[in-house]
Amino acid sequence: MRMKKAGVIVAMQKELGLIGPLPGTEGVQIRTVLSGMGKVNAAVATLKLIMEFRPDFILNVGAAGSLDPDCVLGTTVLGARTSYHDVWCGAEAGENGAQGIAVDFDADPGLLEKAASLRKELDDIALERDMLMADNT
Repeated sequence: MRMKKAGVIVAMQKELGLIGPLPGTEGVQIRTVLSGMGKVNAAVATLKLIMEFRPDFILNVGAAGSLDPDCVLGTTVLGARTSYHDVWCGAEAGENGAQGIAVDFDADPGLLEKAASLRKELDDIALERDMLMADNT
């Protein structure tokens, strides 16, 4: 029986250092690739991984921006503000990104409070409010 192969793609060097042993991968050959940030880099890394390694499956993993050392494992981060960072349409697009559409969005205060109250009912794990970054990868 052929050994299964898994490809793991991460965007940033800091994220690569956070990946530990993956549960359930005993007997699986794993190749990890550092892609760089953004959907184009992820696509190129995925294609290269497929062509060179022929994995049975691919995981695109990351720390979802939680590289803050004060953000401990299990912390719930509510997106008080979201910024879509994966679009560059040239300098003429200005601060509002593609086609004049805002790249930063504030969360609805009522929904944010409801989410915070529901989370607090579950347990006492830390709850943070911060900016979330979004892209299409």
